Amino acid sequence: MGGFNLVFQIRDVRIFVATLIDATHLWVPLLGPKDVVMFYDPWTIRPHIPQAVHAAAPHPENIYFLCSDWQTYYLRKRCVRNTLLVSHNCFIDETVYTIKEGVEKEYDAVYNGRRSRTKRHYLAKEVGENLKLSLIYPHHDLQLYDVPEKELPRHVYHNKINLGPDQVCHVLNQSRVGLILSDVEGACFSSSEYLLCGLPVVSTPSQGGRSLWYNDENSLIVDPDPRAVLEGVQRVLAAGRDPRRIRDAHLEEMRAQRQTLIDRVLAPVAERFGLGDWDYVAAFNRCNLADEFAFKKPNCWFDLEGVRRQLRG
Repeated sequence: MGGFNLVFQIRDVRIFVATLIDATHLWVPLLGPKDVVMFYDPWTIRPHIPQAVHAAAPHPENIYFLCSDWQTYYLRKRCVRNTLLVSHNCFIDETVYTIKEGVEKEYDAVYNGRRSRTKRHYLAKEVGENLKLSLIYPHHDLQLYDVPEKELPRHVYHNKINLGPDQVCHVLNQSRVGLILSDVEGACFSSSEYLLCGLPVVSTPSQGGRSLWYNDENSLIVDPDPRAVLEGVQRVLAAGRDPRRIRDAHLEEMRAQRQTLIDRVLAPVAERFGLGDWDYVAAFNRCNLADEFAFKKPNCWFDLEGVRRQLRG
């Protein structure tokens, strides 16, 4: 059924986060009058899903749709209420993904992406032939891969065990440029992790929300062609982008979106349900929403009966 997590409970008011998937509308009618849900997209926009969810909700005023890009926001705003531009990337922990002083650069480019055909590793072929390329994916599980190792571009490093966030951050700090080569996906945590570590990004055109964070200083969008990707990396390397400016600008945007969620979800919920004694800012700051939104909790996936049990408490 998808991700479904209780993140705040204040007396009999419950606030959940949940994924928008095809079957979501089947459990939305089970929500009570004091159940609030913040929905987010695990993939790129699919207009029929939020419309079905909104229509099925017995209390649509308690449903919030968080959007990862402006296109999704404007398309959704026309047909559902409580639509916000809040990418779940804004909840990534900036104290984990940071610039580490004194770490030597060993790789010209790094690609943090699962060995899946959707990630289009082949577009990094020319990069691997001409530059030092690193390939990582934190959750090393051969059963999840549909690209055999022999089909990967030439590279000087790839992880053969799971990597924790600190280890990922270290590899990013050893790198000069981050690659993102898929054409369709979600908001793309890897992209924001690059930016928080001060890496400029070379990306192909994409749907799903990662380009929301890009500007002329922190990224370069290139054609989905191996030669174009190589030339893009070479241009960015030659330009000498400032890591601190990249990180600081990205953090400013992340914090603005966090504030949007506080002001337009938590504050109205507190007022509507008379929760005057709830310090929702402190509660927000204590809660690791990145884990809730990123499916990192071991129990975050539920079937319909699991959702029913969760709602019954």
